[in-house]
Amino acid sequence: MKILILGSGSFAGQLLFSHYLSNGENVIGINRSAPKDSARWPWVKNVHNFKDIWYQYDLINSLDSIIEVTNQFQPEIIIDFLGEGMVAPSWKRPELWYETNLTKKAKLLNSFLNLNNLRKYIRASTPEVYGSNVDFQNEESGFNPSTPYAVSHSAIDMHLRCLGNQYKFPYVIGRYANFYGVGQQLYRVIPKLFLCCLSRKKFVLDGGGKSSRSFIFSKDIITSFEAMINLSEPFREYNFSSNE
Repeated sequence: MKILILGSGSFAGQLLFSHYLSNGENVIGINRSAPKDSARWPWVKNVHNFKDIWYQYDLINSLDSIIEVTNQFQPEIIIDFLGEGMVAPSWKRPELWYETNLTKKAKLLNSFLNLNNLRKYIRASTPEVYGSNVDFQNEESGFNPSTPYAVSHSAIDMHLRCLGNQYKFPYVIGRYANFYGVGQQLYRVIPKLFLCCLSRKKFVLDGGGKSSRSFIFSKDIITSFEAMINLSEPFREYNFSSNE
């Protein structure tokens, strides 16, 4: 199976990249930065050469190169983590979030319509599209974004629905609670907690610790994408979280 992972250097992206690489799948990754060292990503010890399987491009400056690599590779499965991913900073430069997550992404998606062998395009979206809620939201809940970050993700999700209706583009969308596991960026809340405990420093939560959050472990992230690849029909959307 030929798999393209966009945003292969994100936490979930490198999990899936290493998973399919170790399983012998024909997988390539596109990411704005190079692979991390083995201290942060232990799995890279088993990779002797990233040439021809890892391409260092970004949506803003290298969109045409991303399209070219994709056309040459002709993937059967595309897993997409590309985009601006932080919520609070999107208020300071909303135009960057809209350009990256919507305008550039829309052009990229349009190029995928010409792929010959594409079976499924799977996008990692966010529950932020539903806004702030105290009740459970299901896949039929209406969008109510409350930040530029969420607006950009809501818009591209709706654009995917349009592509599915107009061109039968085989999209699947997964919306996830927070991730955690080995290899996650150290500024994220759970690695930060461990570092503070080990260094005996005060652990400070953004926002005063008033919000409650749910986290999904790395192995469960992998099995969720396996299910979307192997079990889901196109044009479906799924929410992933714990019962809490």
